[in-house]
Amino acid sequence: DDSEEATSPWIAAIGAFRNSSDRLEEKFVVTCSGTILSKKFVVTAAHCLDDGNVILPEFVRVGDTRIDQTGAQDRRIKEVIKHPDRSDNWYYDIALLVLEREVNFNGRVASLCLPERAYTHPGEGMSILVQGWGEDINGRSGSQVSAVTVTVRSSVECDHRYDSAGP
Repeated sequence: DDSEEATSPWIAAIGAFRNSSDRLEEKFVVTCSGTILSKKFVVTAAHCLDDGNVILPEFVRVGDTRIDQTGAQDRRIKEVIKHPDRSDNWYYDIALLVLEREVNFNGRVASLCLPERAYTHPGEGMSILVQGWGEDINGRSGSQVSAVTVTVRSSVECDHRYDSAGP
């Protein structure tokens, strides 16, 4: 039912409109996920906006958990602000998207609740929920929001694994 309230109203699909294979309609193609911070700002991974991507995102879609759902709000990206220390590696892989028009908050669209004070690490062994428009268990990408619970690792372990694997 497309009228239901979303279980993840802060999730944003980032992408562009492209012609369908039969060229009869335009479809929204998801290239990355984002998180609504306010009516005008969405945060995402900076690599999603790098030159050289097959599709450079132009829009943010909010208010749905399936890409074909009715009632979604589409907003053009007005400005991209990448972290100033971003380089070719995965460090500082964060960007802020400024929307051309504000999204309307309702039962399906809301900002993520952020902590009142900053902290450096959520806690080793803690379970957290990771959500996004990435590939699902069946290999489909960008058709619906996926979620998985993961365990937070220590900063030392993360740094070791990153150094071992590389970007």
